Amino acid sequence: MTDSSDDEQPKRSAIERIACLFSLLAILPTLLACGARWSWFLELFTHFRPQSLLVLTIAGLCLVAMKRWKLALVVVIAWSWNLYLIGPYFLPNNTAIIEGESLRVLSVNLFGENRQFERCLTMIRQLDADLVVCLEASQPWAENLQNLSDLYPYRYFTERQDNFGIAVLSRIPWQDVKLAEIDSPVPSVQVTCRYSGRDFTFIGTHPPPPGRRNSPIRNRQLDDLAKLVAKIDMPTIVAGDLNTTPWSPNFQDIVATSRLVDTRKGYGIQTTWPSWLGPLGIPIDHVLVSREFRVESCAATTNFGSDHRGIVVDLSW
Repeated sequence: MTDSSDDEQPKRSAIERIACLFSLLAILPTLLACGARWSWFLELFTHFRPQSLLVLTIAGLCLVAMKRWKLALVVVIAWSWNLYLIGPYFLPNNTAIIEGESLRVLSVNLFGENRQFERCLTMIRQLDADLVVCLEASQPWAENLQNLSDLYPYRYFTERQDNFGIAVLSRIPWQDVKLAEIDSPVPSVQVTCRYSGRDFTFIGTHPPPPGRRNSPIRNRQLDDLAKLVAKIDMPTIVAGDLNTTPWSPNFQDIVATSRLVDTRKGYGIQTTWPSWLGPLGIPIDHVLVSREFRVESCAATTNFGSDHRGIVVDLSW
């Protein structure tokens, strides 16, 4: 007769080897992300901090159960680093909501191939934002957005044949609207408005997505944008699909140079892409504001047929 414990031993060993391999793979994205500043490919690993945290949690629990303490310690270090980077987005925001007038900003990437026009227009009407920036505003979208003229009498379109057309809609009268002076082959729109007695600048932007050829263009556009904001002598709001997440060094450079505030902090990660992944996606659509603004709320929108969800923010002075 064969002792059953002898049969189980190889199974346990195989399970432990699989668990250790899984743990090593779980650590790998955190290690690769350390080279993000020097490689567009390695930068991609910075975007998945929440997913890495989840996988590392599972790996750590498995290692602790198997008493693999040394490898468990390495997993805990990687886990702690990701938690440190994610944590500020979940720390309670002590900003009290102010009664009275507030400014609502909405950023939506329409997705040029999306033809669910009415679904999107209905969402925009329901959210009732004061300022809306629409990315990938192709010719069909530009025509349909005109149906919001009763709500938004001030409209500006940069129609293009590619996915980089921008539409800015406003119920607030603007004093000036123009293309922002940024070094990029794709446009950004700069608007000067007045809200509650004070002038401010609003910039809608959509740099190219990351890639071997596109990343340098995106990074240059984001760098120029940050320098432009730093020179503006009035409160500023930047909104759009930045094609990067808060954990990328390129995003952190924007915040450092422009001195803008990430409106997500205190309100969760608010993932926006891809829309079908919901909370398992990544946050690449942003609203950044200067410190003169008080952030009252920040949330992702519902799905409206695009590959992105929008981001809507309530502000006050």
